[in-house]
Amino acid sequence: MGKRRTGLHPLAYMGVEPSSPPLCINKTFAPNSNYTGFNIGTIWINTETNAVYMLTNLDGGVATWSLLDPGVFPFSWNEVTDTTQDMEVNNGYISNNAALVTLTLPETAVVGKVIRVSGLGAGGWRIAQNALQKITFGPDTTTTGTGGYLEYTLATDAVELLCTVTNTTFNVLSSLGNITIV
Repeated sequence: MGKRRTGLHPLAYMGVEPSSPPLCINKTFAPNSNYTGFNIGTIWINTETNAVYMLTNLDGGVATWSLLDPGVFPFSWNEVTDTTQDMEVNNGYISNNAALVTLTLPETAVVGKVIRVSGLGAGGWRIAQNALQKITFGPDTTTTGTGGYLEYTLATDAVELLCTVTNTTFNVLSSLGNITIV
């Protein structure tokens, strides 16, 4: 059994011990080693490029700003009013149509990328798959390929998916409502 760490600041799990509560700074440029007037753990967002940096070290008057995974930021929500939509990783989709909205998994997705779906319109949503794709939901798995899918029961049901095998397998991380698995 692994160790359970409690009482640590969330940045400590990344090997960073913050000196006090971190800040979030929005600028139109990237930080450099001369930007030392901030606390360890400070987040810096370059609003021109959407690159996200974190101050991870201050040593001898030199700051180390680490570029965070560009695939994590930003996460965008998209309202879908058409009846079909091809999805992209690190995006959320709000289905808003009186008819069923079919949202198709991306053909390419790397391990660790996330997709979220939430319903709004009366028609609800269906998450369709491409060839060789499947979705696991606890002990259940959709039919592999284009015949498998997840579907809402109530219009406001929601689901969060994580890619666990590149391009082919997604796991349900969380859900709201009763999701149909085919």
